[in-house]
Amino acid sequence: MPPLSLDLEPELKRFVVTPHVEAPRSDVLRALLEAAAERPSIRSWDCVADLRNPMSGEFEFDLRDLVPIFDIEGDRPPVTVIVSTASRTRPWAMVLNHQFRSRRFHVAGTLREAVEHLDHGGGRYDRLVA
Repeated sequence: MPPLSLDLEPELKRFVVTPHVEAPRSDVLRALLEAAAERPSIRSWDCVADLRNPMSGEFEFDLRDLVPIFDIEGDRPPVTVIVSTASRTRPWAMVLNHQFRSRRFHVAGTLREAVEHLDHGGGRYDRLVA
């Protein structure tokens, strides 16, 4: 079984990534890097990262590992909405926002809330991350 599912929505320029239950985080990261290498345009798309399923180990990757995916240039910073109810997710999103100025990170409690956030322009940073 692949370590994650990746649902592309090219017409909306966004994708949804869902790690499979108990997938090793190294396999999840490798699969994300391969997807970005195969289709570089997704690096500039908005993303929903559904992290409600536990991966083996912590989900916080070394920031240097995320550079090939998140460190991009563009007219508008793409948005990643992390779906999680874990208490450490909001502080982690703040760290990512400071590390990667070219992408904005938000947190939502449900997949529906994440999609609604993207559908409505993603301008409610204070409600979703604070």
